[in-house]
Amino acid sequence: MQSERFAQEIDVKVSAKRLWWGFIKDGHNCLPKCLPDKISSVEYEGGRLCEVGSVRKINFNKGVYRFHFVKEKFEEVDEEKLSVKLHIIEGGFLGALFHNYKITFQFCEGSVKWNVEYKALTGH
Repeated sequence: MQSERFAQEIDVKVSAKRLWWGFIKDGHNCLPKCLPDKISSVEYEGGRLCEVGSVRKINFNKGVYRFHFVKEKFEEVDEEKLSVKLHIIEGGFLGALFHNYKITFQFCEGSVKWNVEYKALTGH
């Protein structure tokens, strides 16, 4: 089974460093405050905060998505380039649409880029 990819870029009016801080470094506090209708909490279950090997669990409010949470393992963290690669290890679309998937975020001045690498489940 071959991996597939897609990429997206959105324009933002927030500085790259501020987005990096709010989404990655202080995401356990900022994400539930910025998206209270979607995210109920963010917790770390393994490793140190936002370091390679750490595991972050994002809990979603009931009825927002078909899934209640997503667990992501930090595979790469580059504070100079403001980029992070997350491997989804549980929850989310894992087992529903994808056999596995990884997301890379790059925070740039004026935009956020992300790339998703995945292996789709057959028949989906």
